Amino acid sequence: MKIKVIINACIALMCLVLISCSQDAEVYSCDKEINAWIKENLSDIWEMSREKFMNYNEKTQRAIFAAMSSKQKQDLWLTKLNDILALDWENKEKEHLDKLYVFIKTNETVFESNTNEHKDVFY
Repeated sequence: MKIKVIINACIALMCLVLISCSQDAEVYSCDKEINAWIKENLSDIWEMSREKFMNYNEKTQRAIFAAMSSKQKQDLWLTKLNDILALDWENKEKEHLDKLYVFIKTNETVFESNTNEHKDVFY
């Protein structure tokens, strides 16, 4: 039960990072150039693979992530966790990561946003 609380807290914190930095309904980044690029490339973003996503810098990745569908966000995290799980872990660490994987796999709704607003708190 503690693990679920910790996982929920982490995901809630992650979602807070995605709440808007301005009143514009279509804000993916507080950086105007990145935000404009995201708006121009939404159709490509909605089909973007993790491999292509990883080619961008961290600031742009945050904006791309904000523009992705909840299914894409879920798939991105599951792919990342698969890569992490392939590493050498002690049993308790692996069990913890497995629980996180199962939680993300069965809870796509944690990546859904109630609004179109997103937050880029670092920039």
